[in-house]
Amino acid sequence: MLELTTESSELRLLELPDTQDAVRIRAWLNLQTSTETRRKYRQQLARFLIWADCALAEVTLPLILSYREALAEAGLSARSRNAALTTLRSLFGALTRFWPDESWPNLSGVRDESARDSLPERILTVAEMQALLAAAQSDELFIRFTYELAARVHEAVGVRWVDLLAHPAGSLVTLFGKGGKTRSIVLGRPTNDHVLALKRRSELIWPFSTRTAGRIIERAAVAAGLSRKPSPHWLRHARLTHLAGLGLPLMEIRDFAGHASIQTTNRYLHVSGALPVMPDTLEVDRD
Repeated sequence: MLELTTESSELRLLELPDTQDAVRIRAWLNLQTSTETRRKYRQQLARFLIWADCALAEVTLPLILSYREALAEAGLSARSRNAALTTLRSLFGALTRFWPDESWPNLSGVRDESARDSLPERILTVAEMQALLAAAQSDELFIRFTYELAARVHEAVGVRWVDLLAHPAGSLVTLFGKGGKTRSIVLGRPTNDHVLALKRRSELIWPFSTRTAGRIIERAAVAAGLSRKPSPHWLRHARLTHLAGLGLPLMEIRDFAGHASIQTTNRYLHVSGALPVMPDTLEVDRD
């Protein structure tokens, strides 16, 4: 039976004894420069290993393809199935380079499945964004901070106080993104002023995990009465789409988002026309 919950799976992977497989897995994970990538790879691989119930040397290409079919039968989307394949492609590619004398499955010829572009379904409208903020109560500042910076969730919770530099418009915030890349975004007033007024209990501005961040958004969405269930990444989608709606040049949005490809940024232009223009500073109506 396919185990879809990943927290327990990841824990079991981390508790592996120092077997040959465990050593090789850790060597592969250490190649990843991004903490978030390592976390996702651990989760994906743990789920596969529990399903396969065999050593790495026993994994074959047909077994991997059967796993992809099992994911589909369990109701996982093409995007999720492709993410699982990406993890295994990375792992066995690394094993092939480091241990070339052994026989490893070659996934280079296995194409990703076509995934319907669901981005338009994951964009919060102006009204939804305002409702989310109004219902967030004590979590409003974190949501506003993440939205205004268009930060990925691991970027937002990873911001330290030392990553804020004084700027005439507020603070220049350094975000640590995918692959160890950094970008600096101006956090304007009044959000910046409220952030600076927080008590500094940790080196991190938001001393909690990405999972806690997800629960914050879930609670706010329920309190706001939203019919959809947004994740923290929806805040990033919303911000980039709203910037496109404001007419910000595509190249500037790409740099703001930290996209490696302009084609990724271009997707936001196609959906921004269906949304009203988002004001740069949200006004939340509190009766």
